[in-house]
Amino acid sequence: MTPENAPSPARAPMPAWLRYALVAPLCLLVAGLAWLAWTKRDGMTLSALERRIPLRRPVSVTLDTRGTLYTLDDKYFRILGIDASGRAVSQRYVRPDDAEHYEYWSELAVDADGVLYATKVVYFLDTELVDYEEIDRYPPGGREEVLYTLDHDADEYAYDTRLLTLQVHDGHLYFDVRREEAVELWRVRLDGGAPQHVLDVAVPSADVYNLAGYDEAGLFVASYSGDRVFRLGPGGSLVDSDLHSARPGVPAYVLADKLFLDRDGRLLMSDLFNQCVYRAGKDGALEMLLSKEDLPDRPERALYKDVWVADDGRIAVVESIGGEAGRLVVFGPDGTVEREITAAVPSLALWLRQLAPWAALAGLVLAFAGTVVYVYLAVLNRRVALVLKLILAFVPLVALSIAFIANRIFTKTFEKVEEEVRFRLSALAQAAGRTIDGDAVDRIRVPSDFLGEDYTAIAAGLDALVNSGADPWNQRVFANITKLYNGMFYIMVDYASSYGVLYPMPHAPFERYLAALETGTPQQYEYTDADGTYLEAAVPVRNAAGKAVAVLYVGSSKDDLVLLRETFRAEVTRTTAIAVAALLLAIVAVSVFLLLSVNRLRGAVKRMADGELDAAVSIRSRDEIGDLGQGFNAMGRRLKGHFEETSSMSDAYARFVPREFLQLLGKERIAEVELKQNRLLNLTILFADIREFTSLSETMGPEDNFKFLNSYLSRMGPIIRNHHGFIDKYLGDGIMALFPGEPSDAVRAAVEMQQELYTYNPQRQRMNYPPIRVGIGVHSEKVILGIVGEKERMEGTVIGNAVNLASRLESLTKRYCARIIVSERIIATMSADAPDHRLLGHAEVKGIDGKVPVHEVFGADPPEDVRLKRHTKAFFEKGVRLFRQGDRAGAGRHFQAVAKAHPADRAAAYYVDACIRAATRSAEPETPGEA
Repeated sequence: MTPENAPSPARAPMPAWLRYALVAPLCLLVAGLAWLAWTKRDGMTLSALERRIPLRRPVSVTLDTRGTLYTLDDKYFRILGIDASGRAVSQRYVRPDDAEHYEYWSELAVDADGVLYATKVVYFLDTELVDYEEIDRYPPGGREEVLYTLDHDADEYAYDTRLLTLQVHDGHLYFDVRREEAVELWRVRLDGGAPQHVLDVAVPSADVYNLAGYDEAGLFVASYSGDRVFRLGPGGSLVDSDLHSARPGVPAYVLADKLFLDRDGRLLMSDLFNQCVYRAGKDGALEMLLSKEDLPDRPERALYKDVWVADDGRIAVVESIGGEAGRLVVFGPDGTVEREITAAVPSLALWLRQLAPWAALAGLVLAFAGTVVYVYLAVLNRRVALVLKLILAFVPLVALSIAFIANRIFTKTFEKVEEEVRFRLSALAQAAGRTIDGDAVDRIRVPSDFLGEDYTAIAAGLDALVNSGADPWNQRVFANITKLYNGMFYIMVDYASSYGVLYPMPHAPFERYLAALETGTPQQYEYTDADGTYLEAAVPVRNAAGKAVAVLYVGSSKDDLVLLRETFRAEVTRTTAIAVAALLLAIVAVSVFLLLSVNRLRGAVKRMADGELDAAVSIRSRDEIGDLGQGFNAMGRRLKGHFEETSSMSDAYARFVPREFLQLLGKERIAEVELKQNRLLNLTILFADIREFTSLSETMGPEDNFKFLNSYLSRMGPIIRNHHGFIDKYLGDGIMALFPGEPSDAVRAAVEMQQELYTYNPQRQRMNYPPIRVGIGVHSEKVILGIVGEKERMEGTVIGNAVNLASRLESLTKRYCARIIVSERIIATMSADAPDHRLLGHAEVKGIDGKVPVHEVFGADPPEDVRLKRHTKAFFEKGVRLFRQGDRAGAGRHFQAVAKAHPADRAAAYYVDACIRAATRSAEPETPGEA
């Protein structure tokens, strides 16, 4: 053999440790890229690729001594820092820590050292109630610090925010706290220390819109309606500040919004109606500091939404209408425009941080593509099972096909849903436009008209139009009336009486409103403002003479539709995954049936050689392998027959007396059992009973009754055994099971038994049988386990209070409409990973002194109920404790809150009724009856 023809030496396989050493870093890299792309997803905008950060409808601005602007925009979710050269040097996003909350910032301030301060508001996502507010401190390059937290747990008006203006002055951060009957001024030192209470403004917080000032001598307050500005008088009361025009050419202020004190203590005030900024002298004389004419492009309408004056006299303002999505303008001390900002160029460091999620996403795409190439070019060329090749070849194609078809169907469906919403809004608007009193609308012109006779009547009509949000289809629909003044539309009346009169609409679809007003043609449109994206329909409101005097618009948040779209997509993803899993199972099943018959026969032979004489093989192919399988099975049957007769009697006894029972008695065989044998043991007892079984059984014949019971028990028995328990007795339709191990075994068995009903009941319904409900009670305690009876008839049993209490707990599930109720002793033994549970109450139990605390395990409830019960657990248990203490009013409020958040919570409804009955019938607290 020549060297050229010599076979090449075989390559040594790669060691397993080396493969793991190469794959592990790759997996870590992919996981890191995925984490980076997810955590930095807020910065994934196309403008980042262009190295440009546009403003997104700013609402607040602050300016430090170095000329760096900080603005709050993007629906109150982003704080953007822009230095004096126009570079974006920082970008912060607020993001909730869990899925139950959402957060936003509401106020900004900055000190001389460039330290940023912001007020954060944290809401519950499902109820839209404020959970808490906090003031955060952001040092340059440092970590966030919390300076002050205001908890809303005991707040009766938790829909409202309570923290107002942030002000930096004389080494302190000042902030205001709304209380029900007063507004408090607080301060905290910039270099640290606890917050200090400064003074009180003795006026209901609902009448206060904005504040400016740091002490009694220089405190100004804007009324909620905006038509009055007050100063602090004796005793914390408010007196009119007597602001007046300095000269005839200065219009009187109409709608005061933002108040600010400059370094000389002079008041600056933005007027949303006159669209200007005033500065007041010490005598209250108002001079126009900034007007529309001072802006760079001199717009027909403008809105100075926020204003900030630096110590060097420069003024920064938010002008909500300029640019594509609002702008920031900085005026010098002499009133000239220094900067106009509609976008910023990010610094190199910030730009790289913005590109990081894009790079991570690109890395993930490359990693996925590499994996596909490796699988199809490397794995499929190797000697692997055909079933794996089928899976790799067909499953991705089927998954992509399902996803494509589902996405197409979804897109068309979503378009129809949005179209239907637009039609409903248009119909509502046109119906309301014919019924609203145009003359009454025309008479509403100034802020003091708020809640007047005309306003109240019109607002009531608008509220009736949307039925107060009581209907499922229009719960998020709103209806308002707007008028045109000074080139801008202002809300004059709203259905919820939330905005007052003359509330400006800088981001409103001006051209659409104007078209409705001038042409009388109904308008349909979509627009975005600082709070979100909306679908609306607008129509003119006419007076008795037929003249269009205002515009009525009806709208709904498109963000809700977007949320619906995301929910639908998530459902499509889940459905696709299920379909792919089903396809996988089908391919595996077919492959096993066609290709693995020999392996099944080989496995059966091995099992028989190991002593498993009942081993059999099922081969349906009509060929030599099938004949061999039949011969093997015949041989196995003959061998097995010799052993069945000797073991059949023992097996028969085991079906009536559980082997576990014998083991607890210390016996190996049933023949060893004698009367009076017993042991004292710690056992957990589980009672399960079918609800309304008597009524159910009366609808069935005897044979159907037994079929139903056997079908039901055949599902529950394996679950109990899988959790290390065994069935001691069948009590008709009930089960008494014992668990000698941990009490948590019984709890988990109870949860799985309830979950099994989610599979069993749909099968019954498909066969036109009603679904069943099962109540389960669980308790753990020392009991006596032994044999009772007489010589010719014996039976194993358990004796003790634990049996009685477990049975009573099962009975309590009817009263509380609960699936599983356990004793407090069970709760004490459960670990941190136990199923969800909550304190349910205290019940009187026959045979036990005192009231027994009982708990509901709701981990087996439907997912939505589980989520809501988790969310309301603290309120519910607080209500139980108050009920126990006799505080029926307090308990009733808590249970009503629970019932409002979770209408399907029957236990909460039970307690609400109990509190009402207790309050109307007796001064003594009413407790659940004896079980």
